[in-house]
Amino acid sequence: MKFYPIQVDLNGKRCVVVGGGAVAERKVAALREYGAMVCVVAPEVTEELRALAETSSVTWMESVYHPEHLDGAFLVIAATDNREVNAAVVRDAQERNILVCAADRFADGNFVSPSTVVRGDLMLTVSTSGQSPTLAAVLRERLMDEFGEEWAGYAQLFGALRQDLKAHGATEPMRKSMTRHVLDDPKIRALVCDGKLLEAEAQARQCLSSWSE
Repeated sequence: MKFYPIQVDLNGKRCVVVGGGAVAERKVAALREYGAMVCVVAPEVTEELRALAETSSVTWMESVYHPEHLDGAFLVIAATDNREVNAAVVRDAQERNILVCAADRFADGNFVSPSTVVRGDLMLTVSTSGQSPTLAAVLRERLMDEFGEEWAGYAQLFGALRQDLKAHGATEPMRKSMTRHVLDDPKIRALVCDGKLLEAEAQARQCLSSWSE
C-alpha cells in the first residue's frame, strides 16, 4: 500500500491512542506537539503518560478497549502489544470513517505516522510506508544532526523574502537558484545561526538584488 504524504491540522482535535506502553507514549508526544486533545485508552500506562494524565495534559481512560472509546474521535492510533486488539481498533475506526493507524501493521490502517523533525515552520518527515519503522527512526536522527535549530531561522527568513523572490519575475528554476544562492552565502548563514534574523534578511535582500542584476 502506498501512502500519499499530506499535512493535517490536529489543533484542538480529539485524537485517541489505544495502548499505554512506550510506543503509545511516543505517539502521544507527537500528537500533543501539534495541539491535539489526546485521549489514552489502556488499563496501565507508562509513568510519563500517568504524569501527563495527572496534570490533565491528556485524558486517560483506565480501561481495556471498547468501541465506544472512539466516539467523537478525529484520528485514532492503535498502539497496544496485542495484535487482536489493534486489529479491532482499526476495524472499528474504519467502520466509523475515522483516520486510523496501526503502529504494528501500518498497511492495515489508512494513514501512517511518519518520523518527523520540526524546526520552527520547517517540517522534515521520513516514512517507509510501514516497511521499516527502525530505518525511519535512524534517518530521522540523521536529519536532526544535519538540520539544526538554525533552520527555523531560515524558514522565517524565506517567509519574509517570499514577495521579494516573486517580485524579481523569475521563473521557478530561477527562484530555486536564487534560494540556493542565499542558502550558500556564508555571511547570511552566520547571521541566521546567531539569531540575527533582521540583519540576515537585509543581507539576503542585498544578495538577491546583486545576484539578479
